[in-house]
Amino acid sequence: MNIRKILSAALFTQKCSVCNQPVKLKNGICDCLGNERTEISEDFCEHCAQEKDGCTCSYKLTVRLAHVAAVYGYSGAVRQEIHALKFEGNKKLSVTLADSMSERVARVFPSVDFDFVTFVPSSEKTVKQRGYNQSKLIAERIAEK
Repeated sequence: MNIRKILSAALFTQKCSVCNQPVKLKNGICDCLGNERTEISEDFCEHCAQEKDGCTCSYKLTVRLAHVAAVYGYSGAVRQEIHALKFEGNKKLSVTLADSMSERVARVFPSVDFDFVTFVPSSEKTVKQRGYNQSKLIAERIAEK
C-alpha cells in the first residue's frame, strides 16, 4: 500500500459505495452485501444454467450454454450492486464485479488466451446521463487482468 492510501485511510472516514456506512475499504464495498451474494455453480446444466443436481429442464432448450462463465445470478445483493453501479454513480462497484468475473473466467477457461474483451454499448443518451458506460468499465478492468 502506498503512503497516499495509508494517509487517506488514517485521515478520512471511508464509506461503502453501496450502504454508505464507514468501512475499511475493500474495492469500495463492505460486507453489507457480501454475504448475500450467491455464486452460480460451475457445475451447471448446459441447457438451463441451473445446478446439475437441481436441473429439471429435461434438455428442452435448444441453446447450449457450454461456454458461459457467469458468476452471479441477477437477484438480491448482486441486483442491488448493479443498480447502484448503473443508476447511482457507484463506479467503484465495477472493480468488484470485474474482479469476480475475471476469476471465474480464469477457472472456467484456464487454457484460453483471449485476444480481446468487449462490452455491450450503451446509447449516447444513456452515457451522457450517467457519465459512463458500466459495461465498458467492467470490460476495461477485465482486460487489465
